[in-house]
Amino acid sequence: MLAEQPEGIRTEIERTGPYTPGPRHVVSRLTERQREVLREAVNLGYYQEPREAIHAEIAAATELSETTVGKHLRKIEAAVFSSLHVGATDR
Repeated sequence: MLAEQPEGIRTEIERTGPYTPGPRHVVSRLTERQREVLREAVNLGYYQEPREAIHAEIAAATELSETTVGKHLRKIEAAVFSSLHVGATDR
């Protein structure tokens, strides 16, 4: 990313290491199990276009049932979308 900075922009690295979301970050509002399901879903390509994974594959990776994976993904998606504050439009 640093190589892609526009000319004249100064960047200083203050810290490196694992990312820990702050209390206002949407990921911090997920349970540990939801974060695990999300991590596997992303790693397996569930959110790729076209989709590269299905609930069964995420279930196998997390040792959960497909139904539980589906519930977690819906809760994760609800948390993410409700945090966007994009303003709803009237129908």
